[in-house]
Amino acid sequence: MDFSFDGEKKLSLIRALVGQRMRRASFDGMDYQLEVDRLGGLQLIGTPEGGIVTIVETVIKMTNQGAPLSQIIESIESHRKHLGHSKSKFREIINIAKGALPDPCLSIYCRYRISFEHNALLTPSEVDSVMVKAFNEIRKSLPKVVHKQAISVEKSGSTFDVIYEYSGCLLISGSFGMIFGGCGVFFALIFFQLPDEKVEFAFWALAISFGVISIIRRWDKIYIKLV
Repeated sequence: MDFSFDGEKKLSLIRALVGQRMRRASFDGMDYQLEVDRLGGLQLIGTPEGGIVTIVETVIKMTNQGAPLSQIIESIESHRKHLGHSKSKFREIINIAKGALPDPCLSIYCRYRISFEHNALLTPSEVDSVMVKAFNEIRKSLPKVVHKQAISVEKSGSTFDVIYEYSGCLLISGSFGMIFGGCGVFFALIFFQLPDEKVEFAFWALAISFGVISIIRRWDKIYIKLV
């Protein structure tokens, strides 16, 4: 089953992404926009955005055909390694692709390729942004049955960022839980004269309860980012 992401759609997407980079760099005049509009097909493919779009397109197509991610990345690298290659770094990427948590692999691989092909012209966050925008646009051309197969590509550069961004809520929740738990233990000792084992149980019960409540209050934000 194929999808209709043809040459013109691909070039239009790359042109739009290049234009966005130019605007971020404060090149927002009409002259610069005309320069972007004048870029030919080969010139667009040769931009950092063109490389990322091509990689994402290849990953989606080969995933649609049932190929594992590690095999896809190796196939792409065999065609691009003449532009730059690090055996040790690439082996690390393949190990991630073959591991239990392969989602970050595509983001890491795109950053790796940009570092060789364009001297890290895009920052890691810019690479991730282009990658996700490319995936979202290409996904519009996918048959609906393929969406679930390709969904991990979109999460590639974001899942671990979200976990990192919100991991602090666990520490904060636990800290507040310990504080409130300690207060509860203090009042229990004074007013109820509970035995030691019940005091310890009450302490951890309150700590866990406040931690869970805090996580639930933040879960809507975490869930929205993850999906």
